[in-house]
Amino acid sequence: MCSSKKSPWIPTMVYVVDDSRSSDSLSSVLRAAKTELLMSRSILPMLPQRTDRYQEHIHQRMEADKERQRQYHDRHAGSEIRPLVPEQQIRVANHQGTRAPARVIRKGNEPRSYVIETANGNRLRHNRRHLRPARHDCQNTDHAYQATGTCIEDQSTETPVQTPEQVPTAQHPH
Repeated sequence: MCSSKKSPWIPTMVYVVDDSRSSDSLSSVLRAAKTELLMSRSILPMLPQRTDRYQEHIHQRMEADKERQRQYHDRHAGSEIRPLVPEQQIRVANHQGTRAPARVIRKGNEPRSYVIETANGNRLRHNRRHLRPARHDCQNTDHAYQATGTCIEDQSTETPVQTPEQVPTAQHPH
């Protein structure tokens, strides 16, 4: 009798099932809908239901599950990035894979965004994850700054390269 197409009687069947559950009389509670008796199981209604019929303990369990999932996610989501303050010297990621000097003007309107001013005077809005606080040993904005986090001027002053005539030769006793 059932075809693969949806039956036009499904809304009526669901209405009868839902109506038998909603009545408060003892006779309606004791008698089940004919479709439920025929199928030996309760029928889930396909029509929208009133929210006052929802069972509160199910809603509470769903909220507890959601909270537990949030806690597991937050545990592995990473740490919070410290906020930046106005006039703080920073380095901003650019397209060449290096970080250019800039300074924070103010916090942006969007979450985790900041309005910054680059060394050439452009004002841009950037997400916090693209901004790094400048190191204290390289505050001069004229210095280049490599992706490794070292100031290029600091590298040139470390150890001078010795020419071959300056390198002492080792004396081996025979």
